[in-house]
Amino acid sequence: MQVHSTVAICSRRFSQLSLAHAFKAQGVALKYPSCSRSGIRWEDGVVVFALEETDVRASAGGFRCLLWSPVSESRGVGAGPGLRERREHARLAARRGSADGLLVKSGAVVDADAVLTLRVERRRGEYWASWSTTESRVSGEAA
Repeated sequence: MQVHSTVAICSRRFSQLSLAHAFKAQGVALKYPSCSRSGIRWEDGVVVFALEETDVRASAGGFRCLLWSPVSESRGVGAGPGLRERREHARLAARRGSADGLLVKSGAVVDADAVLTLRVERRRGEYWASWSTTESRVSGEAA
């Protein structure tokens, strides 16, 4: 295993895709292509989130990332249909307890073959994703 940024991934060359193409490769048709940062995979109903690498924080046993907060919505940060959609996807993922994640690097580039297995939960009105370095897989492997 080679640790790349905040994600442990297998040592091999990865295809880098734009965010829209990475979602498409995961079987997700974005409702609002210009502003969606999450979607539902049509094949199995799993929510897939785009996680900005700059928003990822180290935590005990792994990493975490804020998916949605009422503060960001009230301040208009990323306001619009994409943010409301992300809130709904976060609620759905929290009910399920899990989701998949795509790590978005600088330049809006995604390692299309690396998918994070996220634990999603609601804490004090906010929705958070967390994962350990061992909870990533190469696309196409069993979850």
